[in-house]
Amino acid sequence: MTSLILSHPRTFQDQQQKQAICSGIVISHWKPKYPHGLQRLAEAGRITVTGNTLRYKRYFDDNPVYTINNMWGEQLSEQNKLFVVQTGEEIIQRCILMTTDPGDLVFDPTCGSGTTAYVAEQWGRRWITCDTSRVALTLAKQRLMTANFDYYQLAHPHEGVGSGFVYKTVPHITLKSIANNEPPKEETLYDQPKVDNRKTRITGPFTGEAVPSLRARSLEEIEKENQGTGDSVARSGETLRQAGWRDELLKSGVRAKDGDKLEFTRVEPMSGTRWIQASGQCLVASDREKKTNHSSQTTKNCLIVFGPEHAPLEQRMVENAWQEARPFKPDILLFCAFQFDDEAAKDIDELRPEIAGMQLLKVQMNADLFTDDLKKKRSGNDSFWLIGQPDVSVDSFQFLVFGEKTGASYDIFKELSGL
Repeated sequence: MTSLILSHPRTFQDQQQKQAICSGIVISHWKPKYPHGLQRLAEAGRITVTGNTLRYKRYFDDNPVYTINNMWGEQLSEQNKLFVVQTGEEIIQRCILMTTDPGDLVFDPTCGSGTTAYVAEQWGRRWITCDTSRVALTLAKQRLMTANFDYYQLAHPHEGVGSGFVYKTVPHITLKSIANNEPPKEETLYDQPKVDNRKTRITGPFTGEAVPSLRARSLEEIEKENQGTGDSVARSGETLRQAGWRDELLKSGVRAKDGDKLEFTRVEPMSGTRWIQASGQCLVASDREKKTNHSSQTTKNCLIVFGPEHAPLEQRMVENAWQEARPFKPDILLFCAFQFDDEAAKDIDELRPEIAGMQLLKVQMNADLFTDDLKKKRSGNDSFWLIGQPDVSVDSFQFLVFGEKTGASYDIFKELSGL
């Protein structure tokens, strides 16, 4: 660094320094205050002479770091790729450290191999990433779940990661600090947080969610649905697979508790109804008993409701199907679905035969029905099975009752369970 020439010569102990100063042309001043600042630099050995020019002597340890400039020299592409288009971690790290603080939220709409989520997790940032490819999401999930990170010391541990990290600092010694006898400025290295080597950090909890494709419906469609004339698949459960489901129900029946079964002698499509798709006749059969005379058993009329193929069976469908079934006075109203809405399941359980005028049953449909072409063709398939409330109830505050048998004293149960 070339000095500026003194306006007033001063005698120094070093003759070469004196000669250089006295022979200079007065044009400006040094940054250090004259004369004491320049004298301190000379005494500290920080001035050197080149010809008739004074120069400031700087050491590497004066400032061992440098300011990042606008030259992006990091490797743009990852060399050990997990995904066809994978950005290098250094590029993402620089972007995140430059624009966010610990605890901030980072969003990457093109997940790829999950590099953004990986780097954000490493540096204590929250993240959201998404992709249309299940392959990309699977790779990202595996990468995050198997990752290990350094544990950075928190600035305020009781406040969490949002309080920031404890970063390394280095002194920044300048000509001004030496000449004015000032302590050097501390530079904080925001890309070098202090590491607690006693701990290893893994990826925090995260969820994987799927967002369905949404479609705005017109007011006319909503009005038709409310009047019972709409054709909503999600609410009516209409599906092209129902013919196959009826055949499977007739063939395999419904598995019940303790090996019992609801066996069907007839299952037919039902016309003229919106919420009920089939009708049939069933009888109760047991694997533990031999059925040699079906005529001795009571045949019950059954109406069958199939839930939607790609949505849960909703509460509104339970209410409408029950109201639609009442004129037919069936013995059983069977709700068959792959998934039940919480409120719908609650309504089915609470509508007892003495209230509803019929018995309402929930039947879980096996997911194998989605791939009936791959399913083994055998008579023992359990494609439908009853689900209901557990046979456990509190009869009083004195005893815990399992079904019809008293299991244990309530006090003993309370002591064992810690209630």
